[in-house]
Amino acid sequence: MCRLRRWLTAACAALALSAWPAPAQVSSPQAGPPPHSQAAVDSAMQLYGARLLQTGHKHRGYPAAALEQKLSGVATIEVEIGADGKVKHKSLIGSSSHRILDEHAMQLLELALPLTEVPSALTGRAFKVRVSVNYVLPE
Repeated sequence: MCRLRRWLTAACAALALSAWPAPAQVSSPQAGPPPHSQAAVDSAMQLYGARLLQTGHKHRGYPAAALEQKLSGVATIEVEIGADGKVKHKSLIGSSSHRILDEHAMQLLELALPLTEVPSALTGRAFKVRVSVNYVLPE
């Protein structure tokens, strides 16, 4: 289980580091925040999804009942965030084929959402992010 947790943490960290935007260049003051390119928004959504997974995995491990039954799979959840930063809707869009894992993935995101900072490129925007929670049995 520790090996799985280390792997998940490393994978999330690698994804989060690869999604960090380049350092900002100092320029003359402008009126209001600069608009973000679509590439920056896409990168920020990947970063946010990785951060949600990382935060969720810090607080919730593999479901004990799923370990006992040797269940594995991938549950994909879509989260809709309004321009006000509040969660508008969450839905399971890809089942792991196991109710235990699907419910655990929803609970994991429910826990992670209020604890995970939204990247600045997404602030003030309505957006949807998909998060795939991959349940792999430890060796």
